[in-house]
Amino acid sequence: ADEFVELYTALSSDEYAAARESTLTAFYTPPEVIDAIYKAMEQMGFREGNLLEPSCGIGSFIGMLPNSMENTKIYGVELDKISAGIAQQLYQKSSIAAQGFEEVNVPDSFFDGVVGNVPFGDFKVLDKRYDKYNFLIHDYFFAKSLDKLRPGGVMALVTSKGTMDKTNSSVRKYIAQRADLLGAIRLPNDTFKGNAGTEVVSDILFLQKRDRLIDIEPNWVQLGTTDDGITMNSYFVEHSEMILGEMKTVSGRFGEEVTCVPFENADLSELLSEAVANIHGEINDYEVTDELEEEDNSISADPTVRNFSTQWWTIKSISVRILV
Repeated sequence: ADEFVELYTALSSDEYAAARESTLTAFYTPPEVIDAIYKAMEQMGFREGNLLEPSCGIGSFIGMLPNSMENTKIYGVELDKISAGIAQQLYQKSSIAAQGFEEVNVPDSFFDGVVGNVPFGDFKVLDKRYDKYNFLIHDYFFAKSLDKLRPGGVMALVTSKGTMDKTNSSVRKYIAQRADLLGAIRLPNDTFKGNAGTEVVSDILFLQKRDRLIDIEPNWVQLGTTDDGITMNSYFVEHSEMILGEMKTVSGRFGEEVTCVPFENADLSELLSEAVANIHGEINDYEVTDELEEEDNSISADPTVRNFSTQWWTIKSISVRILV
């Protein structure tokens, strides 16, 4: 109780609301998952360019950027102003926008790559461009990220298993018409337990943007059934080697549910390395003709900290208050 009072009084009402909202949807990503995503990007030929992280938290993906990508410019977006401020202080060569992804207005096809762990939740984001699709928040992040990714660019995002497994296939068809699925990895349900204290089944989806929208419905848009009678995405039925655990039906809060139980005594890093070796793709060159318009979505800062001006955001200054 004392900690709550201290936190509540230290933050403004807007800061507290943003922090509270982010705790309901954000699961901070374990290092081994981030490392696996970058390994996959490396083997597909990503070395430099503009990289978007649409929900960056305090910048875990930025901090683990491999040396082979040191010339990459990372643009992060984070709704929670406290987390955004910490990320900008830690990684001052990156540009962090302290706002919701739906408020970010940048040209389509600007980014060479997209990485991250999108928010999960059973609610929608208000964005006029996408409202007609009725996307849940995690699906919305895929749709908008795809528009901001250039043709030939690659996206690697962690999402709830619902994106791949839900009965309604509309979001999968939407994605398939705009991107080629290079591969997917299903994570065991304890992957986020150490960082977020929760058991949730997540997938990493690797997608390469098409140069135009096409009418296509590949197998992975639909669901399939395993020999054990478990219904899940056809991709995982056909590629069981990409499931890093055992799919089982268990008793949950709302009755029976399908989960991915971790293999006993398994090393997640090793399993991820083996799975990443099965992700095949090559980033294609593409020339961007549009230039970013400068916008001022500033967050205030310590004036002694060196400032960086970018084409996307002008970061004037950052103020971060840390409770001890």
